[in-house]
Amino acid sequence: NVIVTRQGHGLMNTLDPKLWQLQISEKQKKMQASIFSKGVVDAMKDFFADTHANLQSARSQADELHGLVGAIYDRFANEHGFRQPVPERVPFERYFSQLEWLKQKLDMRFSSLIRVLTSAKSSYTGKYFDALAGNVQELLRDARLDTQTWLTDIMGPLESEVHARGERLAEREQQVNLAAQSGQTVEQQMLALDIDARRLLAQKNKLAELRSRLENILPEDSNWWI
Repeated sequence: NVIVTRQGHGLMNTLDPKLWQLQISEKQKKMQASIFSKGVVDAMKDFFADTHANLQSARSQADELHGLVGAIYDRFANEHGFRQPVPERVPFERYFSQLEWLKQKLDMRFSSLIRVLTSAKSSYTGKYFDALAGNVQELLRDARLDTQTWLTDIMGPLESEVHARGERLAEREQQVNLAAQSGQTVEQQMLALDIDARRLLAQKNKLAELRSRLENILPEDSNWWI
């Protein structure tokens, strides 16, 4: 499904660590150019706002992708009688809660507006931003890992069902062969087996194609987050 592939690529690009690093570098430059602590704090707040926007975009794309996958599951249910639940959504609400907690720490640290406005910039303030940025990067890394796992496992239930149907078909074929050996009439059973085998092969091919598309979305290097 081309739409699934495109949506998956967009989702992973939104959670690309290179994007985070660019935002961090941009805010660090603003802090270095600032004379007073207020400029540093403003840069920190901008960083949190950018991160929130990135997470919001990722959640919207993930929700849309979840809907597309749900449609695929429904199609297999209607066409082949599958009754497999769609995998749970990526838990973005957890990341929003963690981000809000980190932002509250920032607000508490620099709660005195007068002191921030009048205080000269200190190296301590910059180090505090680096620590916060590290925490945010860890949070985003977890979000990307969970998203990658979700994309990897998304076809698992359908593939398991197809595998089970293949095993049942093999058992039926064995029974028909035994019936043929005993001289029973098996023409209709053989025809039904052939039809089921063709359907199963078509299902396997559809799943294999979608699996290939999803795998192409994911990074080749398993250590992509380093």
